[in-house]
Amino acid sequence: MKISKRSRLSLCQFLPLLGRQKVGIVFEKYDIPSDEFTDGWHHASFDEALKNALLQASDWQITEILQELARTGGAIRKNISPKVLYDEPWADLELCLQLDNIVRAKDEYGQELPRFVPIEPTIDGVQPIDDDLTGELKRSNLLGVEEVLAMIEESANEFRAGNENACLNASRVALQSLAKSIAARRRASHPGSFDEEKWGQVAAYLRKSNFITDNEEKGLTGVYSFISPGSHVPLGFSDLEFARLGRTLAFSCCYFLTKAANAEANR
Repeated sequence: MKISKRSRLSLCQFLPLLGRQKVGIVFEKYDIPSDEFTDGWHHASFDEALKNALLQASDWQITEILQELARTGGAIRKNISPKVLYDEPWADLELCLQLDNIVRAKDEYGQELPRFVPIEPTIDGVQPIDDDLTGELKRSNLLGVEEVLAMIEESANEFRAGNENACLNASRVALQSLAKSIAARRRASHPGSFDEEKWGQVAAYLRKSNFITDNEEKGLTGVYSFISPGSHVPLGFSDLEFARLGRTLAFSCCYFLTKAANAEANR
């Protein structure tokens, strides 16, 4: 399973509950170099050494740690008091994993099982959408990139806080801000008029200036409408599931636009 930077950092917040010695054993068990990890404690704080190790570990190593934590969660929680010290970091970790399309498995009766599974098939070598999008945005020279990056983070934070509408709103703002930035830069070489505050006009300009096709415009505007206020939550979806889906669609559109903008800039 592909584990994002956000989930790795959330895991970094959770693991100290095990204690330094047990963390070292877990790392050695899954072949995360224990000598580097141990040596790091002499030169950096425990938290810093833990963070560096988790960010450098492979997806397989992080996945195995997560699966062990799911299997042994009851025993870990039993030894922690008050229980909120376990419950809140674990809940945050599970929400971060949901943003990576990873959830607890369930049996035929809907009861959670002690393991994590991907919500949908994953492709080897493909990073979580937040990480891919962030990388492309930072490589671009677009104005307003910091605002888009801030909206990505705000969307994730609102999702983790259970604020589904705010999560989707931040995702929509990111998509509109990015499209507006691309259109504003493009207008210097492709004259055209549009109201920067109106999504429909910005999307239409991108099509008319041959940045996107008719079908791509329909796809982008469809996603924008899908996550707009008052959107109907499809039957069978919880509010949280719908927010995760809408957020993923919005940032996939942002990734498409940013990749196209970067490719054009590098011609």
